[in-house]
Amino acid sequence: MLNHKKLNNIYVAEDVRSSRFVVDLKNKLEDEIIKKEEKIKLDFIKNRFYEIFKTGKNNFRIIKAKPGLFFNKFFQAKNGKRPPKPAKNISRANNYSNLIKSGIKKLFIFEFIFFAFKFIGRFLIFFYRFFHKLGWLALFLARFAYFALISLLKPLSVLKHIFSFIPKKKHSYPLPAKNQNKNKILASCRIKLRPKVLSFALVLVILVLPLKALTYYKSFDIAGQGEAIIGAGSLATADFISGINFAKDLDFGSAVQNFNKAGSNFLKAKEETDKINDILFILASIAPNENWRLASESRHILSAGEKASRLADSLSVAINFLLNGDNGNLKEKIARLSDYLHTAIISSSDLRMGLENINSNNIPEDYRDQFILVRNRSVLLDESLLEFEDLLNNLSIFLGNFANKRYLLIFQNNTELRATGGFIGSYALLDFANGKIKNIEVPAGGSYDTEGGLSVLIKAPKPLQLVNPLWYFWDANWWPDWPTSAKKLMWFYDKSGGPTVDGVISFTPNVFADFLDIFGPIDMSEAYGVILTADNLIDNLQKIVEKNNIDQSSFSTSTPPLLSPANSAEIAGQEAIASTDELAAEPPSKITNFPAEINYHKPKKIIGDLLLKLINNPPDIANGNNLVSLINLFGKNVKTKQILFYFTDNELQEKIEKYGWDGRIVHTKWDYLSVINTNIAGQKTDRVIEEEISHQAEIQVDGSIIDSVEIKRAHTGIKNELFTGVRNVDWMRIYVPLGAELIAADGFKKPDDIYFSQPEDFWQNDQDVFDQESSAQIDGASGTNIYTEAGYTVFANWSMVDPGETAIIHLKYKLPFAIVKPEDSANGLIDKLISLAQPDKKQNIPYSLYVQKQSGAKAEKINSRLTLPANMKIIWHYPANQPEINVGPNGWRIEDSLDTDKYWALITELNIF
Repeated sequence: MLNHKKLNNIYVAEDVRSSRFVVDLKNKLEDEIIKKEEKIKLDFIKNRFYEIFKTGKNNFRIIKAKPGLFFNKFFQAKNGKRPPKPAKNISRANNYSNLIKSGIKKLFIFEFIFFAFKFIGRFLIFFYRFFHKLGWLALFLARFAYFALISLLKPLSVLKHIFSFIPKKKHSYPLPAKNQNKNKILASCRIKLRPKVLSFALVLVILVLPLKALTYYKSFDIAGQGEAIIGAGSLATADFISGINFAKDLDFGSAVQNFNKAGSNFLKAKEETDKINDILFILASIAPNENWRLASESRHILSAGEKASRLADSLSVAINFLLNGDNGNLKEKIARLSDYLHTAIISSSDLRMGLENINSNNIPEDYRDQFILVRNRSVLLDESLLEFEDLLNNLSIFLGNFANKRYLLIFQNNTELRATGGFIGSYALLDFANGKIKNIEVPAGGSYDTEGGLSVLIKAPKPLQLVNPLWYFWDANWWPDWPTSAKKLMWFYDKSGGPTVDGVISFTPNVFADFLDIFGPIDMSEAYGVILTADNLIDNLQKIVEKNNIDQSSFSTSTPPLLSPANSAEIAGQEAIASTDELAAEPPSKITNFPAEINYHKPKKIIGDLLLKLINNPPDIANGNNLVSLINLFGKNVKTKQILFYFTDNELQEKIEKYGWDGRIVHTKWDYLSVINTNIAGQKTDRVIEEEISHQAEIQVDGSIIDSVEIKRAHTGIKNELFTGVRNVDWMRIYVPLGAELIAADGFKKPDDIYFSQPEDFWQNDQDVFDQESSAQIDGASGTNIYTEAGYTVFANWSMVDPGETAIIHLKYKLPFAIVKPEDSANGLIDKLISLAQPDKKQNIPYSLYVQKQSGAKAEKINSRLTLPANMKIIWHYPANQPEINVGPNGWRIEDSLDTDKYWALITELNIF
């Protein structure tokens, strides 16, 4: 039985050896001691943390705590071992633990911020000390680079002479006005200091750059290189200017040679500049010296000069080929011209991009505006060449290069005005195949040759029933909108036995007169005993074409009753109407009582003979003056609507519409006016009619517009004079904005009803004409017809004027719109309240007037007057700085010539009250 003894709470078995007892006791005591020491240390740390976070920020500074101290002590205390859990009855331990955890998180943030600021501060101190020590060295090197660049870039100063042919911009430096604010003047002269940091940064940027330049400085032969650049640049500039001068004089051969030389010399100068390192150009671009900045653009300028020479060379080659090329196949000629033009387009595109690479701020101020203008025009040149290339492609389509084409050529006599230009006395068929004229056919009997093949009987428009109730091909150009009339002409031509055509092209005698003015007279004496010139063309053609009627009616001694100033209803009749002239008479096939020796079925043969002579003997366009004049002739006549086009090919027609060569009625949502005269049984009197149109627009206070139009038609012919000494009989149509309300009209004069012939009942109605006439309203006071056509309201009535007299027509109407919109929206009341609260509030209101010229008509006078109410004033107008327009604060006065369509616009400032 074992004996146990109790000693100080330790029970020892007596039968156990003492050594084992001592060892076990020692191990247990050491573990207890270690645990107590760790607990004491941990309690100390907890107490310290508690005191720190409890005392707050100020006491924390007093005890001089540093980041990292508490972490080190904490982890040292732990010594890698987890402390035992505190007794449950110690509630304070939980508070210690939570407070310590939150404190440690805060200390991590404080410690991170502390070291971040400390790092930045030390870096700034290092940066400042380093550049403070190197400052003088940097300034020395920058100064050295300045003088080095002067020597290196001095040869490039020749570039400034490239602009010598451009006039310098004159600068004016006016003194400040007396009442100018003194402080404002001083403020503009005040020096604005930049921060020192930016100065140091600038030094840093330019510090290393000159070092690279110094490496190459001694390797350059500056003097020799400068002479090479100056020599090549001067020669290039001189050759380029000479090429321009030769081109102006239309000496394209010499121009090509000079442009080639200029291109070579520009290239040599560019090669010399390529030897200079790019770093020097970068430095020069930021230099304050003007010549340096110009030198920095030297490569781009010389490259642009080279490209300009190449472009000019390409254009000269193209034009030279056009002038002096083979007059063979037109198809091949257009193809080669397209190739040359394509090369020029590539050069033009390169030039445009090259000019865009040049910084205009580096161009000398005297030439800067001109350079910007040249750069902008290079864009227009690029677009124009592309447009011309497209025009050539469409010309190939027109000439039948891809498919045979047949066109109907219409000759409109504008001395006897009709809606699209004149009476159709003659026409021709023109066939194209592979760029060549395959066939041309001009009926000797003119447009009357179509009568025999007419397969339908169509009632003529009522005004045309003054001469014939049956509608024929020669009267089909009834509408002023050329596409509409051209389609009707094609329809009548088809119904008259003619072939299908691909388009209709119209000419007036003005085109042939202008042609003869350029290329000289045409000898027609062998067949007709005349030499046609620009001055006598119309008279001689008229006499030859009208010879039949002159001989039969003894026109020089007697005048039909309707056309005479003193017509009499008792003696008037259809025979008198028929004898007015061949253009308004019964067709030649019905005339049987003329002398047998005259061929009355070929009155228009001279037109065909004239065309054949021009085709078989084309004019010499190798003369540059003739070519330019021919281009100008075409441009002038399409602009004044003496030449009109209509094509069934959609692509061609779209281009014609884009160029404005289609003679269509233009649509606008603002004020519009077009006066269309149609001579019916008035012979060739439009040649001696002087017309003046006066338009007045009065804008009312409420924004509504009242227009007044006065049309004066003065007959300057002499009574009984051949072709013109008779009464002018005119069916006048005035086109105004759609929905305009007629207020008053006077001055019209209608022929007696006895002169009108009635169509047969079984004749067909033309649907277009019937729709207009059936919807027309008649003004009871003036007899004016009011109807809708082409998107406009039309006021139509008769006007007659005798030789030596003047007819004056007045119209007054209200436009369907107002320049101030009525307050009919949901915001109307709000806007009204705002206007009451802001009596000085202003509003900008536009107004414009489009006056459209009649196709084929000569240039007549056009006057316009605009009157604004007191609460409006003009703040902008178009066109600006034109002598024909006089603009005041409350309106405009315009006196112009209606040689083409006219457009005027303005913006008014409206005081809302």
